[in-house]
Amino acid sequence: MSTKIHVFSERIVNLAVTGNLVRLDLAALDQLPTQEGSAGSLEVTHRVTMPIEGFLQSFALQQSLVNKLIADGRIKPAADAAAPKAQ
Repeated sequence: MSTKIHVFSERIVNLAVTGNLVRLDLAALDQLPTQEGSAGSLEVTHRVTMPIEGFLQSFALQQSLVNKLIADGRIKPAADAAAPKAQ
């Protein structure tokens, strides 16, 4: 029986390639915003390291989900396709 670990992350804050591996740094809010409209501070909480091939397959899955969210009207495509905006 395997144990699953669930990780929450606000966002990926850094990507790096070292040799054949891709490193993704995940971050969560360390401090909540002090005023409306101000940003809280993010702290790296986890790092995911995977082979480039696995990263590319994961990227394809994420792009498929983004396309579905756009088709369903849940997000709008941004002028910069790399950063769709939530409605």
